[in-house]
Amino acid sequence: MTQVGEAIKNALPDLEAIRRRSAEIAGTCQEHGEYTRGESARAEGQCPKCWASVKAQHEIRRRMARFCQEAGVPKRFSGYSLEDFEPPTASAKKVSAFMYKFSEDFHAHYEAGRSIVMAGRTGTGKTMLACATGLHIAIEHGRSCRYTTAYHIVRDIKDTYGGEGSEKEIVRGFVSPDLLIVDEVGVQYGTDAERLLMFEVLNGRYEAMKPTIVISNLELKGIGDYLGDRVMDRLRENGGAVLVFDWGSHRVKK
Repeated sequence: MTQVGEAIKNALPDLEAIRRRSAEIAGTCQEHGEYTRGESARAEGQCPKCWASVKAQHEIRRRMARFCQEAGVPKRFSGYSLEDFEPPTASAKKVSAFMYKFSEDFHAHYEAGRSIVMAGRTGTGKTMLACATGLHIAIEHGRSCRYTTAYHIVRDIKDTYGGEGSEKEIVRGFVSPDLLIVDEVGVQYGTDAERLLMFEVLNGRYEAMKPTIVISNLELKGIGDYLGDRVMDRLRENGGAVLVFDWGSHRVKK
């Protein structure tokens, strides 16, 4: 066989492979290149990588909607991510970085039952950062989260005194989530009865080693006066953080 014939013979398998490959090609995506008929069939006739990306975005939006519904996050703070917070000062940047790391390492904080106290002025992003943290751990870690206020804790428990449900069930509802966000601490009257009901919930979470984020516009002393020293000690135990929001009011971009 001549050299030319030998070259043609050797090239035939490659040509056959190219022919088969060409027959399998279903289309070409400008971003991801060619894709086969089999890949296209599994992706509803589309580029499989584009299809997977769209499906992933739909799943994220579904989880976000479910999180906001189940967690009771106010509409104003729903859908924010940690990246939406724009730190106006160096101290705000440190707080933002801390919350991001807390979210990323939530499993370790959960195992340690580590909590956070957010204290400072209104409009500084406390609630937004807390809710964004809840969203992150719900989507990325599959953890449960609940948002409430100190007022609603007290009211929901007191409502049981009129025969609406049992106090134990209400308290269990606040203790059971992996993360509980308690906003507007200190807005109430600060009576001994309120302090006792708040202790019942927060101590229940402490004993179950469940992380809690407590948010207040008061200074630390004011929070301690409202919750009591025992609760504050429990919130700060085992590395629990106190974050002071000492910058001026600002707005975040969505």
